[in-house]
This record gives sequence, C-alpha cells and structure tokens, in this order.
Amino acid sequence: MGCSPSIFSPPPLQQIDSEKAGIRDVELYVLRLDLMHPVVNGNKWFKLKYNLEAAQQHNFKRILTFGGAYSNHIYATAAVGNLFGFQTIGIIRGEENLPLNPTLDFVKSQGMELVYVDRKTYRNQHQEELYEVLKKRLGDFFMIPEGGGNLNGVRGCTEILSNSLIANFFISNSSISNSFISNSFISNSLPFIRGGLGWGSFIAILQLVYTQ
Repeated sequence: MGCSPSIFSPPPLQQIDSEKAGIRDVELYVLRLDLMHPVVNGNKWFKLKYNLEAAQQHNFKRILTFGGAYSNHIYATAAVGNLFGFQTIGIIRGEENLPLNPTLDFVKSQGMELVYVDRKTYRNQHQEELYEVLKKRLGDFFMIPEGGGNLNGVRGCTEILSNSLIANFFISNSSISNSFISNSFISNSLPFIRGGLGWGSFIAILQLVYTQ
C-alpha cells in the first residue's frame, strides 16, 4: 500500500478568455485542479495526502473522518481509501435517510462504513471524550478532521501554490509585472490556518496577471 501521487495528472493552467479582463489589460488564468483525477480532484488530494502518509507511518489501516450527507470531503476520503487500501469510516451528521443520496451511495460503494450521529454529538468532534467513545466502539483508527482541517492538510495545500507549472509560467513570462492570489483562496484559507476550522469546500487558485 503506497500513496503514490502518480495516479494524479498534473493540473493544467488554463487561460480564461474574458472580455472584461481584456478591457483592463488583464490576463486571467485558472489552475484546473478539477482535472487531476476523475474522482479525487479540487483541493481534496492535497488536503488528504499527508494525512494518509501519517496514517501509514503509524501503521493505521483505518481512516475515520467527519462530514455531512453531501460532503465532498467524505466523498474524496472514501475514494482515496479505496485507491490506497485503507478501510474508511465516515461519521455523518444527522440521521440516515433511505434511499441514500448519490454522495453516500458512492462512498458505500467504495467500502466506507457510515456512522450517523446527532448534530449535538457532531459538534463535539474535536473533543477528546467523543474520540474515546468512537475508539471504544470502532477500534483503532487514524482520525482526519472534517474537511482535512489540520496541519497535514495545510502542508498539502501549500503545494498548490508551489506547483511547478505555475512557477515556471511566471518565471518564463517576462511581460508579467504583478501577480496575486484571488480573494477566494485567501478567504478560504485564513480560517483554516488560524484554527484548523472553517475551511471551505472548495479552494480556487486564481491568478490575475497584470501585464506591462
């Protein structure tokens, strides 16, 4: 079992043809993280990869994480668990509703065990007491917070910014005078970095490039 990134395609940097941007002499690009993998895409692999590596290093075979019934994080965790040979457990906020929605139907198909908890219990997911209750009920597991909101997730997401394709683009394009990351990335990442909570379900890496 190895968490090799080789199954993921390098995300292309796509130029956006925008009339409004062109009027202001702005070149607009988006890093297409959605094209890295058919199932695990966006920022999800980056937020999970070092968590999986830590689980391997400590010889855990089971991953437990939290999410709602339509959680992209739950979806991605089930998929990477199946890809890399981990058993997965999803702690789902709310009661079970049948038939399962497409998200939960997919994660079940990937082998994820679903455990439903009421909303009050779910809000205590960061408390040691809940961890001990879950461990007693389910056995040993490596726990990943909701949304991958821990330092391993932060570490992975820094690699989005250090993506060699982006770096090479800016180095090779001599017409660029200024570049900056969109407010979308900043507003999503600050709560995560400050406290490990509140990371949005999607991070857009949007480069606005002002030409001379």
